Amino acid sequence: MSFFQIFILIKQLINLFLQSNIYIVQLINFIVQLIIFIVQLIIFIAQFFIYVPCVKLINLIFAINFISFIEQMSYSNIFIVRLHFTLW
Repeated sequence: MSFFQIFILIKQLINLFLQSNIYIVQLINFIVQLIIFIVQLIIFIAQFFIYVPCVKLINLIFAINFISFIEQMSYSNIFIVRLHFTLW
């Protein structure tokens, strides 16, 4: 085996190693993109189960605070309570 044949063999081994690494990198890239897609899909689906009850809860808290504010004001002005019940 001459030096030139050894050099060609080493070059072929390096090319083979680089090609296999490229495939491994592409596979890892695909797996990472698949995981990101699944996480985004889970978040997208979870928004319907989390967002709507949270909005209802926030609206309920706001309504309770508004009613308690009106009740506190009612001690000083009975007109606001009547206005509040007519608005509802």
